[in-house]
Amino acid sequence: MMVNAITVLHERLDSITTHIEVLKRIDAITKQHIENEDIKYIQSKQTDEKIFNYRANIISLYGAFEFFIEEVFKEYINNLRNIIPQYSSLNNRIRDSYFTNVTKLHSKLHYAKFSHITEQHIAKNIERVIVQNKNEILAESYLGNGGNYKHQIVCDLMSSVGICNVDCNIIQLSPLSDLLSESTHDKEQQRRMVAMRLDDLVNKRNEIAHGAIIDNIIDIESFEDILKFISAYCDSLNTLLKHELLAQKWEQLSCTIYTPINVYGNNIAELKVKNIQLSIGNKLLIKKQSFPSYQEAEIKEIRIKNNTIGSIEKVESININDDEHLISIEVSAKLKGNRELKFI
Repeated sequence: MMVNAITVLHERLDSITTHIEVLKRIDAITKQHIENEDIKYIQSKQTDEKIFNYRANIISLYGAFEFFIEEVFKEYINNLRNIIPQYSSLNNRIRDSYFTNVTKLHSKLHYAKFSHITEQHIAKNIERVIVQNKNEILAESYLGNGGNYKHQIVCDLMSSVGICNVDCNIIQLSPLSDLLSESTHDKEQQRRMVAMRLDDLVNKRNEIAHGAIIDNIIDIESFEDILKFISAYCDSLNTLLKHELLAQKWEQLSCTIYTPINVYGNNIAELKVKNIQLSIGNKLLIKKQSFPSYQEAEIKEIRIKNNTIGSIEKVESININDDEHLISIEVSAKLKGNRELKFI
């Protein structure tokens, strides 16, 4: 879940990182006192090359970022379909705006990013979503025509489908939280820092794209800092969207909520259960009160108390009907006594 867009992003960031390493090595070679016509030529063109590479690096980095934002948003919407199959069960923010958004999409089909969508596609989609009540909403209906994905624009995009407080929540998730903590632990300063750094990249990209004369070229080390920030920002945003999907899944699961009687170590829960089937390898959702609230885990071990003889047995699976049994499960995540559990 939520692996495609982030995988492509890191492939592109790795290519930019490799390019930077090549530039560093070329720079190191040109600083050596070697009598070579090729070296002399490169040395004579260093200023021009630095300007060109600066422009290319900024455009490439922003391009990778913009592609990620739109693809990870589409990936979230596609995953949401599997969790909530009916349009009428989606949140109000989506239902209140979707018809307007999808009809406006008709006027944007001449843009390259929407070229795979046709008028017939839109008409059929409206019929299937609005009339047949199927959750087949088009993520493209929420996307803008061009770039300029400043931090507030990213937050607004996510908010348009009910993912609120992105600016507050993203700074609490690793690796972005770790990176920001290197500078300050003040949450308000961290929020401003995220907006400032991302908006700075967008502004630099716009200057280059619109042909502005560039006077303040940053050095390679400063660009590497921007690259590190974008990587952390995107990783944490991807984690945030996975968390939102787990929150939706929790709400859709109409099953018993269990609270551990005891927790042993940090991953073994003792529970009283009945009318349940469990096997090693089954998934469960874990909910806590503080953000991030939801986590998915796997059952690693099951033990059940024999009500007749009182012994504890280790089993591969259980199928309990009306009688209540005491069991313990070892899971692949950390637990505390105040956690709530739902078995998938």
